[in-house]
Amino acid sequence: MEILGNKLSYRTYRHTKVNDVDIFLPDIQERPAFPLESSKDYREIPGEDKVTYGVAQEALDLNRDLGNVHRFYHAGPGEDKDFGKVILETTDDHKTLLDSHDIFVEEGAKCNLILSYREKGDLEKFRNSVIRIQAEKNAEVTVFIVQTEDKSVSLESVLVLAEEGAKVRLRQYEMGALKNYMNTQVELLGEKADVDVRSIYFGHEEDLLNILYHANHHARESNCKMIINGALMDESYKNLKTTLDFKKGSSKSQGEEAEYTVLLDDEVLNVSVPVLLAHEDDIQGNHAASSGKIDADLLFYLKSRGIDHSLAETLIVESKYASTIDLLEDQEEKELIWTYFRHRMENR
Repeated sequence: MEILGNKLSYRTYRHTKVNDVDIFLPDIQERPAFPLESSKDYREIPGEDKVTYGVAQEALDLNRDLGNVHRFYHAGPGEDKDFGKVILETTDDHKTLLDSHDIFVEEGAKCNLILSYREKGDLEKFRNSVIRIQAEKNAEVTVFIVQTEDKSVSLESVLVLAEEGAKVRLRQYEMGALKNYMNTQVELLGEKADVDVRSIYFGHEEDLLNILYHANHHARESNCKMIINGALMDESYKNLKTTLDFKKGSSKSQGEEAEYTVLLDDEVLNVSVPVLLAHEDDIQGNHAASSGKIDADLLFYLKSRGIDHSLAETLIVESKYASTIDLLEDQEEKELIWTYFRHRMENR
């Protein structure tokens, strides 16, 4: 089934081909088997029907009807919970993963979670992930999403609902997948809600990345920051859309959207669409997008110190990724990301 996904809320000229993207969903008739234990059936969340989120509604419906992994993470009022790491690995025997994760953190509670998406085998895989984060008043939530797939078509839908004074820290590491469709929707619902998103991506060979970030400021003095660093090489393609939308009633709020892309080869195709919408006067919104080849002077300096060209390029890109990867406290995940990246740089 062919669907339209990652629809830009503020549509632009059709010829730019950034308003949406064609996605092919496989024909799945029954729930696929998967070895990871589920903790709860798919659940509706309060207010879900009032927001638009996800790569596409068809992707949400697929997990609701046929999902094979549903997990629920709950921190009660005032609790401090570390949910550790959940490894979700597709294999040639289990090629389809339809997983949903609900992180519900009540008033004054704290929680931490790592979701690690991996794969083994030679066959093409399919993954459709739905990750929903509810942070109630003064809650603190940190979620890491690590993706080191290689032969997968992956859809990843993230929803963040942040109430008054809630702090959500979302860290995303998108290092692979043949076709990677990401959608992150942030709803700052309460006063002084604070959401900080740090993300990296890497495209190689003929990878296709289609990424959308959208943040809605609904209340006063809310703050959202989205900082994205990426690198593209070979013949990879990336389309990234970021939107900050300051709704009526969001005065004295602040938002920042910034993307920095390193282009390692002439054949890559890079598209960035930063959008800033304001329905209030007393707000502060900043957006930026930059892309280009590695600085020639910096490359020359490293090579003059005896570092070969390939390693010099690797070190420069690593310096762009480092601040986001250093936020990970799990050493295994750090090594997984660095190993994935360095292996492909060494074999380009």
